[in-house]
Formats: sequence, C-alpha cells, structure tokens
Amino acid sequence: MHTNSFLIKRRKKELGIYNILGMEKRHVRRMITLESLFVSFTGIVGGVIIGLLLSRLMYMILQKMVRYDNGLDFEVSMKAVWITLILFGGIFFLILLANLFTIQMTNPIELLRGGKVGEREPKSKWILGAIGLVAIAAGYYIAVTTESPVAALNTFFVAVVLVIIGTYGIFMAGSIIFLKLLKKNKKFYYQTNHFVAVSGMIYRMKQNAVGLANICILSTALLVTISTTVSLYAGMTDMIGHSFPNEIQVALTGGTAEERERLPQRVDEFLADKGHPVKESSYYTLRDTVVVKEGGKLISPALYGSTPTTSQMAQVILMPLDSYNRNTGQKLNLDQNEVLLYTNDKFTDNELTINEQTFAVKKQVKDLENDINNVNIQILEQSYLVVFNDRETILGVLPEEDQDIYDTYGVDFNGSVSEKLEMSESIQQLNQEFGEKLTFSSKENATKMYYVLVGGLLFIGTYFGALFLMATVLIIYYKQISEGYDDKERFGIMKKVGMSKREISKAIKSQVLLVFFLPLIVAVMHVFFAFPVVRKLLAILYLENVGIFMIATAVTILVFALIYCLVYVITAREYYKIVE
Repeated sequence: MHTNSFLIKRRKKELGIYNILGMEKRHVRRMITLESLFVSFTGIVGGVIIGLLLSRLMYMILQKMVRYDNGLDFEVSMKAVWITLILFGGIFFLILLANLFTIQMTNPIELLRGGKVGEREPKSKWILGAIGLVAIAAGYYIAVTTESPVAALNTFFVAVVLVIIGTYGIFMAGSIIFLKLLKKNKKFYYQTNHFVAVSGMIYRMKQNAVGLANICILSTALLVTISTTVSLYAGMTDMIGHSFPNEIQVALTGGTAEERERLPQRVDEFLADKGHPVKESSYYTLRDTVVVKEGGKLISPALYGSTPTTSQMAQVILMPLDSYNRNTGQKLNLDQNEVLLYTNDKFTDNELTINEQTFAVKKQVKDLENDINNVNIQILEQSYLVVFNDRETILGVLPEEDQDIYDTYGVDFNGSVSEKLEMSESIQQLNQEFGEKLTFSSKENATKMYYVLVGGLLFIGTYFGALFLMATVLIIYYKQISEGYDDKERFGIMKKVGMSKREISKAIKSQVLLVFFLPLIVAVMHVFFAFPVVRKLLAILYLENVGIFMIATAVTILVFALIYCLVYVITAREYYKIVE
C-alpha cells in the first residue's frame, strides 16, 4: 500500500495528460486494471514459485536451529498455496479499487498537477499530543513497575498498545509542534539550510508523521523480537541448568519413610548395574505451593474462601530442616515453633503466620543462591522459602488436599548423550518397586525439548525480524524518494535565485537528519523502557542471566543502527540526485 501510494502519486501527471489528450476515464480505468492484473499475476505467481524454492532452505535452517537430526519431510501444501493466492489476490484487488476510486474522484486538472499538490500548514494538535504523551507515559510506567513475571504476562500487551498509541500521537502532534517551535526560533530558522528544511517539512509533516511512526514501531518490534529470541537461544545452557541441575531427577510423591530412605540407594544401584556409577547427587524434600497473602498472613487458597487477585498470590516452598542442612552443609537447629525464612518480599516481622499457625522467625536468609541449589522461587512477585523443624510440622500446616511433599533425588554420571537418554528411559523400571509413585526428568530430554521450543522461537523471531527490517527499509526508501520529487522544483528555484550546490547539500542534510534518525532514537528509548518487563517474561522460561539479555539487546541495537545508517547514506544520495 505504501509503495502503491508513492507510484500512483508519481503517475498522476501522466494520467492527467491522457485525459487532456482525449482519453476518457473509462479508458484510463481499463488501462490501470490491465496493468494491475499483469503486476499482480506476475508478483503472486513469481512469489509462490520463489517461495516454494526457498522453503526447502528454510526447512534446513529450522532443522539446524532446533537440532533435529531425523530430518524434516518436505512437501508442498496446496492448501497453503491457495490461501496465499487468495490473500495476495485480495490485497491487489483492494489496491486496484483504491486506484480506480482516486482516478474517478479526481478531475483532469488535479491529475495534471499531481505531485505538485501540497498540504496546508497543519495546526498544532495539543490534545492529540497530550493523549500521546499520557499513553506513552502510562505504557512506560507499566513496563518499569511490573515486578512479577506472572503479572508481566497480563500487563505486557497493555503496555504495548499504550506505547503504540502514544507513538502515533507524539509523532503526529509532537513533530508539528516541534517544527513550529523551530520556526519561532529566529536564530535557528533563518539560517539558509535550516530555513529550507523546516519550511518544507512543516507543510508535509502530517503525512510524514504517520510514516515516521510506522518506522519507529516496526524498528521497536524488530529490536525486541530479535534481542529476545537471541537471548533465549544464547542462554539455553543457563535455562536448562537452572531447571534440571542433575542429569536425571527421580521424585517420590507421598512415599513412606522406608521408601524415602530406600530411594537414593536403589537409584545408585540401578545406575551402577548399568555401568554408570553415580558421580554426584543431591537429595531434597519440599512442598511447592501457592498461597494468598493477606494482612501479613499466608493462607492456602482452599481455606481463603474467595477468589484472590494476582497481586495477592505468593509462592511458598516448605522444606524440612534436615533437607536444608543436607543441601547447605550446615547444622542448624529449630524448635517446633521456629522457622528459617528467605523471601524476595519486604518482610520485617519476627513472626510468620501460615494458615492460622504462627511461627517465630529464627533467621532470615539473605542470599539464597549461596546457601542452597535446585530450588527456584523467583516466579511470583512475592515468594517465600520456609524451613520447618520437621516433615510433620509441614503436614500440620497444610490442608489435607495439599499435603503432597516431594522427595527428589538427582544424580550425575558419565556417559554419552545417547547413553544418558537410554538411562532416562530404563530407570523408569523402578516405578514398579515404588507403586507408581515416582516421576522422572532428564536433562538430555529437556535439552532436546528446549532446543525445539527455543530454536523454533529463534527461527520465527528471525523471520519476523527480517520482515520488519524489509518493511522499515522500504518505507524509508520510498519516503525519501517521494520527498526528493516533491522538493525537486523547490530546490531548483532556490538554485536559480543563487543557492550554491554546497548550500543545497547542507539543506538536504539538515532536512534528512531532522527527521530520519528520530524514529531510531525513539525506538531505542522504547526498548530501554521495555527491558524490565521483557526480562520478567524471560524469567518465566528460567532465563535469569540479565547479562545475556543485555548483551543481545545492545548488539541488536548496534547492528540495526548500522543498517539504518547505511539506508540513510543510500537514500540521502538518491534524494540529492533527484533534487539536483
């Protein structure tokens, strides 16, 4: 649509001449229709053929990204081909209708004047500017103040919509206000290059503002999409290591004391019999649940009585002291009514109440990562790790329907990837001994699953990033070329009245720089404010290495800025050739 508006604008004079020479509008419409049929047929058929040829390459790239070794069956989906033909046929048909409507509603004189038709000086739209400013400020506020990854899922798209509305408002109103302020600054405005640039831009800013806003939004989408998917792919090792600290983990649910004691021994014996003795192991006991926080008390949802809000929800991990001591190497003691506490919430009380039972906080752990591994408690905004004296105390705190305590034994052993995958399958035989109370997880199986998921996301992100980049470059290119044709006669007049080539070059540079890099600057600002909420979303996938995301974002911005500058150099050169 953007390209068509540029082309039809350039052809208005040609179509006007046809009318003057005697062609009726029906003849012009027939000519435009035949041209559109030829262009649409060539474009759609050629695009489908090239797409089919490139689809095999895309399959190969996707296969490498997801590390799928069994190969992907390549086939041509006729349904997809028909959908493509109908979709793009409909787009070309709508463009044809728009062109025919333009020809029908415009008289020959207006067509003959074509590109010379300018716009009245736009008024300063303070209300629209205020709406844009409020919307963008609200979007930024949501992005910066969202603390919980779960809450980020609900607020992210709200923030996105607000920022998009704000971007259009700021560009459509703010740019005009900004240029008028420059015009009022006599010291700046009455310099030769500034006078030409500002006076020209202020009359066409209504059209330019929408284009600049489109460029800004597409640039922001590209930067966020690429940086996020690259971060996930680069942080794969951290994500898997966080979720699966051991090669194989065996969890016993609701086991007896004898089964809990026997579990590590049987796992070790099984692996040793298979020729893979255990190298390292971990064994921890806990209950991970969600509670409602109200007035400093933690209440199980079953006992709360009503539906809590997201802000009231808190994650609680309950662990007996022997498990905590075993994993930290400490020898702490607790009385029956005492607990150890770690929380990312602001907690300053000396007592903790869970389901109407109050415990004295003997010690509040400040740095959990240095004390205990294999436990993730950074999902909700309010998360707690509570260590009790023994298992029975935990059972006494929880309601009957929420008393499943997990005893998880994790092991590491030497072996190839195929051997580890084989062990993850064969070890499930132990379930026969424990009455189907065991669940199993494998790091290698998880690695395959993660690469399929994250590799697929990277492929999709790269694909959409390429689309956003192409759209951005095309909008910039046609915008600059259109500006060049609009300014050609005006700069010719300036040259005739005495402006030198050097002065014209300065004026061009001033005009292009005035608006060209504004979308890039605003897009980078959008990414900067989006960084906190996107980081929270990545935490849901256990990517908590901020450094990886920061580096990926910085590199993506740098590469895009270089491409953006290259486009600037090319379009500025073409612009100068046209107006010269």
